[in-house]
Amino acid sequence: MADAPNYIAESEHFRLYCNAGDHDCGASNDPALAQHSREMLDNMEAAYAWLDDLGFPVEESHLERARSDRKFRLRLDPNSAANGGCVGDACTDVSGADSKLLIPKSNVAMAANDPSLLAHEFVHTLQRAVDVRGSDRFWMDEATATAIGTSFGTKYGYGVDLYEPKYYMSFDRPFYDVVSDGYGNWAYLLGVGQNLGSRDMVAYLSKPQFLNIEEDFHGASPSALMDLLYDKDLVGGLTFDQESPKFVAKMNNIEPSNDPGDSAYHYYTDIEDHTVSIPATDASHEERFDGSALTYAVAPMRLKLDVTAKPDAEPRDTLMMVDLEVTDGSPRDDLTLVIEHKQADKPLQETLMLDGSNPPDELGFVRVVNVPSAAQGDASPNRFELEVRARPIGLDPPGCLRAGEPAGFAARGFDPEEADNWRLEADNGTTDGLSVTPAHSGEVNVSLEVDSPVTRGQTGLEPVTQETSRVELGRFKVAQDDCMVRLSVGPAQATYTSDGSYTEYRTPSGRALYFKQGDIAVYKQSGWMPIPAPAKQMVIGRISGSPLMGGLAQGALKEDADTEAILPAMPLEFSRRFSWKNIRKATLLSGKKTQRSAAPCPGGGEGCTETVFRMGPHAIPIIYDAQDRPLRAVFKNQPVEFAYGTWPIRRPPGW
Repeated sequence: MADAPNYIAESEHFRLYCNAGDHDCGASNDPALAQHSREMLDNMEAAYAWLDDLGFPVEESHLERARSDRKFRLRLDPNSAANGGCVGDACTDVSGADSKLLIPKSNVAMAANDPSLLAHEFVHTLQRAVDVRGSDRFWMDEATATAIGTSFGTKYGYGVDLYEPKYYMSFDRPFYDVVSDGYGNWAYLLGVGQNLGSRDMVAYLSKPQFLNIEEDFHGASPSALMDLLYDKDLVGGLTFDQESPKFVAKMNNIEPSNDPGDSAYHYYTDIEDHTVSIPATDASHEERFDGSALTYAVAPMRLKLDVTAKPDAEPRDTLMMVDLEVTDGSPRDDLTLVIEHKQADKPLQETLMLDGSNPPDELGFVRVVNVPSAAQGDASPNRFELEVRARPIGLDPPGCLRAGEPAGFAARGFDPEEADNWRLEADNGTTDGLSVTPAHSGEVNVSLEVDSPVTRGQTGLEPVTQETSRVELGRFKVAQDDCMVRLSVGPAQATYTSDGSYTEYRTPSGRALYFKQGDIAVYKQSGWMPIPAPAKQMVIGRISGSPLMGGLAQGALKEDADTEAILPAMPLEFSRRFSWKNIRKATLLSGKKTQRSAAPCPGGGEGCTETVFRMGPHAIPIIYDAQDRPLRAVFKNQPVEFAYGTWPIRRPPGW
């Protein structure tokens, strides 16, 4: 075809013609049109250079050329779509031997201002010289061109990083089963490029396999193209089974669609709503929900939450762990659990801490992703069960806190590593997991912060700041020196220290016995008594085997009691044994309900409670402090006093 003299503008590699008659589409009388035409060619030159630099075969483009100087021809189309003109912002006509790239005259300003538009269309001319629009393979061609065009537009400031493809994407359909062409799937290709570290996120798409789809997959089913996304050499090891769950997690959005004809939501045809109803926070609860996900697709579920806690329960007594686990999939290994923006720590299970006194409205937006480890044929359903298990947990405070020394809360009913939506906070010192290290003596207030699992916003894809529930665990005294527990019966005192882990048994006469594991010391007014090793073992054996120690060892809930182990830590051991947690457990095991009421604190203070525990025929009144530690227990009219703090006690030589 001989060049017509009526081109509108030209650049180094491109020339813009009018696609009607032998005139210039009015550019000679329209300065704005002429200016936009030149700007379009500037964009084309920039796209050409960029693609060439990334390794795309730009000189192999099927775009029509001028015979004289081999410049690529672009066409400005003055006809509207209704009159047979270009349909869309720009078009690539690949019906002939050479491709034609047309820009509607009415859209020339957009094409000049949006560099991604013509870059997208030029990529189509690198892909094929036959018309495949509407074919089963077109989804990958369109996804590739849109990814590359979007990257180019982002590079020139038209877009911002990763994208929000609200059109033509439904994750609950197989990835290749697109609503219209392949618009939407481009976002996945950009995500792979970003994670791969590919230049501008798209350099890896310059490989011939992504551009020669019609030749390599002619006559194949649309699912056959998934082979490309599983080819480790093409995607740098980031295969679809590895990357798809991450991509689904990123696309955390349940906004209703503007056009509900095809899909009720932007990214999902529909979403299953379920309600998890937990009737009590002091008992375990379990629910199951059936679901099904097609191959290369997801099953979306929104888990609403309804929790009933006892009205008079302290918030710290309503804590729970909730496990969400995918079970019974066939095959189960093809499934992955995604909650909100997060891929589950374990592929099929996620665990969350829950404040039952102030629970979130949801456990989150859950997607079960069905991606096989290797590409396979057409989609088939994978039916599964989502199990939700809730169980009560607790945090028991350390017996004593010491300035500058870490002390750990004890986890009751859970492993601290199984959930990551919680943390301890202290107003004195620092925390690390369950450990609290007060900075100075005095007091420390310790609280638990529990984050809601919901991270999606009302709109968009970016995570939002989670709502947080705060649970007060208590205000605790902080000792400057040793952390100690003292047990007093009349004038006799036994004081345990964690510094060396031994106990001093002292009488008003000044004489004292000291026990640590496997050792004993005696102090009289004249000083420390020398005791030969055989004599030490004999004394330990006699005391441990006495009827008194045998009786003490059989206290509340003490299984397999070791009297030799009790001696070095008797005050601490009995403080734990008669703690509210232990007494409540013993009462529940006997088939009775625990009851306690407010009581005056011995020695002053606030927050004390009282209960009565029955040990055989004996009723034992027990008073607790605000941290549920025993302060006083009465055995057969004999008060036994407990205290927590620091006192000056002797340390035997060598201990």
